[in-house]
Amino acid sequence: MLILEHDDNKETLGIFLNRPTDLVKYCNENNDSGWRVWYGGPVHSGLTFADEDTAEILCLHTMTSTETRMLSTEVVKNIQYTTFANATSLVKRGTATPDDFWVFAGYCGWTAGQLKRELIDDGFWMAVAADSGTLLHELKEQAKDAQPQMAGMNIWNDFVQLIGKNDVPESTVASDSFDDLLLKEWARDKLIHHKAAESMENELSFSGGQEVEIRPGTMLRAKVHPRSPFLLSDQDMHKCIFLVVSENIYGTVGVILNLPTTKTVDLNVANAGAADEGSSSAPILLRYGGNTVVFGEGERPLLWLHCNDKLRQTGVGIPLDDFDAADGVWECTSRDVASAIGSGMASPSDFMVVSGGFIWVKDNDGRTGGMRGQVWSGRFEIIPVERMQKVWDTLLAQEVMTRENVDQNLGTSFLAWEVASAEEEAPPKESLSVFGSDVNLAQLEDEAMRRWVAKYVMNDPGCVT
Repeated sequence: MLILEHDDNKETLGIFLNRPTDLVKYCNENNDSGWRVWYGGPVHSGLTFADEDTAEILCLHTMTSTETRMLSTEVVKNIQYTTFANATSLVKRGTATPDDFWVFAGYCGWTAGQLKRELIDDGFWMAVAADSGTLLHELKEQAKDAQPQMAGMNIWNDFVQLIGKNDVPESTVASDSFDDLLLKEWARDKLIHHKAAESMENELSFSGGQEVEIRPGTMLRAKVHPRSPFLLSDQDMHKCIFLVVSENIYGTVGVILNLPTTKTVDLNVANAGAADEGSSSAPILLRYGGNTVVFGEGERPLLWLHCNDKLRQTGVGIPLDDFDAADGVWECTSRDVASAIGSGMASPSDFMVVSGGFIWVKDNDGRTGGMRGQVWSGRFEIIPVERMQKVWDTLLAQEVMTRENVDQNLGTSFLAWEVASAEEEAPPKESLSVFGSDVNLAQLEDEAMRRWVAKYVMNDPGCVT
């Protein structure tokens, strides 16, 4: 990272120096002379980085002529930056050559005091002192053949050696560490735009235009083959089982069913027929449903569900959708649950109680977007009705999440995801591995979800490292 502008009372601007892309920005109409584009940061990087209408393009250089200095802003001694238009103009006039510039799309930004906190309090950065001109020259030389898939990690390693930082822990340069593997997948997604035709086959399938019926009670599962769309973000969605709770022209509301938490909901149950007419506590596993919506009212708004034939026949609760009333999921109240358990009609394990949910907003016409849009984009697929009961029953085997059973619980979650398939899961055409490693991509995707659960559901990140 090179800091371009800094003011203790204002924002700080900087650019990454080691994030190469596969894009080229040409400096003439013949497209025979140009610059490799580097990713400078997420602010104004543009959808394709090299799009002048959406990208902020900065050009670093070390030239000292009067003309170039007049068109440039000095960062530190021997390093300046200018706009792409100025760089192109200097090249056309013969004052400079393309090799004189290092072109970056986008930049990083921090609010007043933010970078200082990250540097001093959090330890996210190392401040280094070196001859700036020499340093920039060395980095440019090492970066000539840099592969975008490596996300600049090899450049970082060389840089550490160049500045004599021999006290850097070995774990921070391990190419197969979880963080580095995830960074390589980020680079594949963000820095590489000209993917080979065979690689494109491994992207999400697109089913836009096909008729997809989404209604309350519809159960879906997230798609992962050949690549999971939830590796870099929304890891709670990876291999999830999703239940639609409501569907209208405005959007789709639903919950994840397969993520148990570390908590239970304790119901006060009246023991029917007991001689002393006493009561007891019935603990029911609390499940994480999502982080964007809540259900009901009161201090602990929860969603109570069952998929039990006996309870359906006796009218405990109401069906999410009348169409699937005979074999679908029903919604009930905590009073319904307590009454059914107290009468001996059901046990606590027959019910699911879910906290939170998700909403997918539809477009203005109400026909696109929502969960239907998620299916069309290949991120989710509908679970056949005849599979729903088996999926539900599989999930009922999950327990309150602990350090000791986290892998067992997630194993049950993944088993339910497999059970949900309409047919035997077809293996991918080839075993996908993370670039430059022997690590299977599917293993990385599962591990990312496992770490998400440890951090956000269990509030115990250390339990899976």
